[in-house]
Amino acid sequence: MQHFTRGQRNGIIVLSAVLILISIVPTYIIRFSKPDYQASFKTMEKNIDNMRKPEKTIEHEKKQITNQALIPFDPNIASDTQLLSFGLPQKLVKQWVNFVNKGGKFKSSEDLKKLYAINDSIFAEIEPYIEITESERKHAPINTKKQKFEKKDVEKALTISVDIAIANEQELQTVNGIGPTFAKRIVKYRESLGGYYKLEQLKEVYGIDDEKFEALKKHLVLNTKNIKTLNINLINAKTLSSHPYFDYRLAKKIIKDRNEKGRFKDLNDLLNRLPEDHLLITKAEVYLSF
Repeated sequence: MQHFTRGQRNGIIVLSAVLILISIVPTYIIRFSKPDYQASFKTMEKNIDNMRKPEKTIEHEKKQITNQALIPFDPNIASDTQLLSFGLPQKLVKQWVNFVNKGGKFKSSEDLKKLYAINDSIFAEIEPYIEITESERKHAPINTKKQKFEKKDVEKALTISVDIAIANEQELQTVNGIGPTFAKRIVKYRESLGGYYKLEQLKEVYGIDDEKFEALKKHLVLNTKNIKTLNINLINAKTLSSHPYFDYRLAKKIIKDRNEKGRFKDLNDLLNRLPEDHLLITKAEVYLSF
């Protein structure tokens, strides 16, 4: 029987370990490098679902609008509240209102496609109800779709008459074309003026141009004239310049003249002493007292 030395036995052990490693390692390499086809398939399914989502969203928006009580409206004066009541997406309404507030005009129904937030499905639903008034009426599409409102609703809308001298924000919003934003601006400007004395002053409110004013004024009145006046002989420059019709330059000039030459007797005295500011002072005369 052959005997091995210690060195030979150690060599045999090392060799055996090497052979075992050689037989095992390829199996692990193949196992870990093998593609996970199941995981890849799941990823592909997820990507397909994501691609289908916009179609579902569009279909949902279409269904949402269809379920609302649409009525004919002018896109140039429609309020955000009215547009939202139609079921339009908030993103579209925000872009729509911003476009109009910045002076944008829809001259035809096709112009609404300029809004990137609108899609063909939404446009197809609201187009039959678009009625562009005033000088642009000839561009408006013919409404061939059955109206979804009753005659009494139209008569009520046409007979609304709101007194802008005393109406609060909620009352102003009953007028078609006046949403929360415009109602807030109208009330705020009235307070800064000290009251409206003519309807045309609404055109001084930011966002209300000549066309919008013409559309609104048929539903507005000015029966009450509670004008708060400023005593030109007692007021200081800072308070006077807070009025929309007086900038700080003119306010300071008036106070300086009063301090140097004495009290103003009446409006004519004020105009005679500051002739170069005749137009500005005349515009503000209803808000002055002596």
